[in-house]
Amino acid sequence: AAGSSPHASHACVDTWLTDFRDDLRRFDVPTLVVHGTADRILPFEATAGRLRDEQLIADLTVVEVPDGPHAIGWTHPDEVNRALLDFLAG
Repeated sequence: AAGSSPHASHACVDTWLTDFRDDLRRFDVPTLVVHGTADRILPFEATAGRLRDEQLIADLTVVEVPDGPHAIGWTHPDEVNRALLDFLAG
């Protein structure tokens, strides 16, 4: 985000209010969400937790990465890779 233009940073704000829940219900493929529980940018309870709890995607696998921050692919690569491999092998 720090590298984006001021215009792009300002223009994207309107999209934050878009409600995509009806679109998520139309997913018809197995879906994996890997999310850190310590994400302060997009908190687990408000994002991945809601996908799971509200059953917004029919064939959903949610993997919680304990104490994982926003950039879990960088900070917790072993956990992310394990989740990906388990999902793809299943």
